[in-house]
Amino acid sequence: MKKMTVKLLTLKPQQDVIADIEEIRTKEKKPKIVGYQLTNPYSITLSRIPDDDQKLSVNISRWNPYSADVVYQIPADIVNVICEPLPKLKSSWEEKVTAEEQQAAKLQSTNTVIEQELLNEERTDSDTEE
Repeated sequence: MKKMTVKLLTLKPQQDVIADIEEIRTKEKKPKIVGYQLTNPYSITLSRIPDDDQKLSVNISRWNPYSADVVYQIPADIVNVICEPLPKLKSSWEEKVTAEEQQAAKLQSTNTVIEQELLNEERTDSDTEE
């Protein structure tokens, strides 16, 4: 199993993302970083807690909720900062990723059962034709 490198990135324009990252380098003698591969990226936003202006809430949500992809490649020039996330933020991200992977596994097994049922129905339909 690959060791994860979970980092907090600040992208242009001001957008904070936590993800497992890998560098994408050129294949020259002196390789240059041209981009990053983000696995399971999540956006991080802060919001004030109602009735208490002194407290902030950290919200973690899928970086691209309109895609089923979990791996993205981004150009290096849109990254402003890469740093270590706070331990609590990292553990929250890990919990979200684990929960999402478990949900995807359940959906996959459900889809397999449905696909098998559809195949069985097709066979039954074709068997009854004359």
